[in-house]
Amino acid sequence: MRSALIVSSSTKSVESIRELLEKHPFDYILTADNSKDMQKHCTLRKDLSCIIINAPLMDGSERDAALLAASSSHAAIIYLTKESEESTRKLFTEGIYILPKPFTKGAFHAAIQYCLALEKRMAFLLEENNQLRNELDAIKLISRAKFMLMQYLNMTEPQAHRYIEKQSMDLHQTKTETALNILNTYENRF
Repeated sequence: MRSALIVSSSTKSVESIRELLEKHPFDYILTADNSKDMQKHCTLRKDLSCIIINAPLMDGSERDAALLAASSSHAAIIYLTKESEESTRKLFTEGIYILPKPFTKGAFHAAIQYCLALEKRMAFLLEENNQLRNELDAIKLISRAKFMLMQYLNMTEPQAHRYIEKQSMDLHQTKTETALNILNTYENRF
C-alpha cells in the first residue's frame, strides 16, 4: 500500500497538495500540521511512501522535521520551500527532494514520480538487506555450532564443517536447523 503524509500548517495548502496527490496511486493520504504530529505518523506508519513538508511550519521546525523524517523513515521526502538553494543544501545532501515554491503542477508531478521510483528502489534495497542479514545470521549460527563441536568433540574446523553438512543431508534439514540442534545439545550441557 502506498501512503503519503502532508506536513503543512496551512489547511489551504494541505487541500491543494491533496488534490495534486489524487492523480497518483496513493491508497491513503495523512496530514500533520507540525513536526511532532509528523514524528508520530513516522513512528506509527513504517509504510509511508512519501512525506511532503510544506515550509514554513508554524513552530519553525520544518528543517528539523525534514532531517528527522530522513533519518527515521524510508519514505521519500519532498521539501516545498521559498528558501534559496544555498540554504537548503544540507537538506539536499540528506536525500531530501527540494521543490522551490512557487512550482508548477508538472514540477510537482515529476517530484512525486521521482518519489515513487525511489520507493521501488528502496524496497528492493531493503529486501536485499534483509536477505543479507539472514545469511549473516545463519553463518554466525553455523560458526557457533562448529565451535561447540570443536570444543566438546575435539573436532577440527573442517571436521565440524563436514559433520554439519552431512547431518543436514542425512536429516534433510538446512545447515541452520542442524546448527540449532547442535547448539541446543551442547550449550545447555554445562
